[in-house]
Parts: sequence; C-alpha cells; structure tokens
Amino acid sequence: LRNITRYYIYHLISPTDTAWINLFSCHLKASTGNEADRLAECQAFCTYVAGLNSSQNIIMGGDFNFYSNLTETGFNWLTSTNCSHQLYDPIDRIGDWNSNSAYKDIHTQSTRTSSEPDGGSTGGLDDRFDWLFANDNVMNGTDKVRYVTGSYTAVGNDANHFNKAINATPTNTAVPASVVTALYNMSDHLPVYFDVAIADDINVSEYHQNLGGVNVTWVNDGNVLNQSRFIINSNKFTLTTMEITDMSGKKVVSKNVNLNPGDNYITLTETDLQKGQYLLTVRTAEGWTGCKFLRF
Repeated sequence: LRNITRYYIYHLISPTDTAWINLFSCHLKASTGNEADRLAECQAFCTYVAGLNSSQNIIMGGDFNFYSNLTETGFNWLTSTNCSHQLYDPIDRIGDWNSNSAYKDIHTQSTRTSSEPDGGSTGGLDDRFDWLFANDNVMNGTDKVRYVTGSYTAVGNDANHFNKAINATPTNTAVPASVVTALYNMSDHLPVYFDVAIADDINVSEYHQNLGGVNVTWVNDGNVLNQSRFIINSNKFTLTTMEITDMSGKKVVSKNVNLNPGDNYITLTETDLQKGQYLLTVRTAEGWTGCKFLRF
C-alpha cells in the first residue's frame, strides 16, 4: 500500500489575512478484488484528519481506483460521517462508473485502446478512477476557500470517446489537438482539476440591503469582482452613487447611476481595478450600505 501525502499550503489574502488549504495526494490499491485494501487506506486517511480541527479546508485528489459506489467500501467510508471530515464529490455524480456510458463525460481512464511502451492500461475511457474530493468547508466556503460551481473538469474528455482512445475519431475538441496528443502520450489517465475562490472574511455569495425602497444585491463568486454583478432593484426613479475605495482610502471608482423601477444591472470588469482589497459603497437619498471584496 502507498502512503498518502499531505501538503499544507496557504494563500496570502492580505498582509494580515491568510487562507490555508490541506491538499492530500493518494494512489489507492489497484484492481478489482482489492476493495478491502482501498478501504484500509481510506480509513487511515480519516483517522489522520480526525486530528485536524473542524475549520480546516481539505481537498483530496489522486487515482482512487474506485469502480462503483455499490462495491467500494472505501469510497463510502470517505463520503460518510464515518470520516470526521466527510468528503464530497463536487459534481455529485455518484454511481456505478465502470463501463457505464451514463458517466462518459467524467471518465478518466484509459486514454488508450492499444499498448504503449510505458506499459499503461488500455480499454479506452470507461472508468472514473481519478478524483478531486472536497470537505464541507470547501464546498460551502465557510473558511475563506470555496469550490467554484461548474469548474470540475476531466481534462481532455469531450464525452464522445466512451470506450475509445482520446485521439480516436471523432476529433476530440475538448482541448487543442496538440494537448490531446500530449495527454495520450503522457499517461493512461486524464488529469482532473477544479477552481476555488479565495475570499476575505465576509465570505458571502449573496448580500442584500434595503435603502428606502432601493434593494441592493451583490451576486458574487467568492467576492471576486470580475465574476460579480450588482443588481439594484428600485420601486421608483432615483439616483444612486457607487463608490469603490482601496484600503488606503483612495477613491478609485465613482459612478452615478440613474435607476429605473425594477432591476438595474451594473457590472464592473476586471480592467476597472488592480489586484487587491476594496470597499464598495452604494449611496441613495435614504442612506448608504457597503461591503468589502477581493480583486485577484
């Protein structure tokens, strides 16, 4: 059995604010018939993370060699309350993955149907062996790190190569042709990734404030401005001022917005601001409200 490796990394949000992430890398015992060994490895992981406090962000990735949720006791151990830091499939595609076309868009092994000099497996794309799991903190963004919905990707899987090599017909358009070739030659597995949003201590996905009939909503993705829009709903014609200041107090954006009754959509693009932390203030005749956000 192979060791599971832990990398404890951080992202510096500001000189006084840091987001920490535990990354675990594993390669569980291969082949059918070895489910008990995979369970033992998963139990060892859960025993280890039981020593971490509840606020930890955990992402676990690797070649798990899981064939089906029906037979893999290790998978069910990781994803249940048996594990103190219960793990989740970010795309919630749980099932019998082996040779099942219902999961053809997320299969990761094998990239080939013929043998190559490196001795890798063949058979075409028909297994979901390679995973990225996340714990509840990451899935819900409770400690500054949050999974970005829709970002989970099996690189090079275009959903048109079930039981085929990734470079077989039809032409694989998931990535450039040169990348398809490189993936085929590199490994009998496809890599998997997802994005995380790292936010400041506000850590909200949606915020509402009512100012005398003018309702202001920030719809954010991890408080990253270029993935946000501001919706100002008004019950009357009115004027509002939107101001953005940096952390030194310098005003960097100021806009007067004439509101119409109903929803008014305002977007600031990534070119409006440099990277850093900012304060957003919205003022109407009735008062003001604001929030802090991060621009990557």
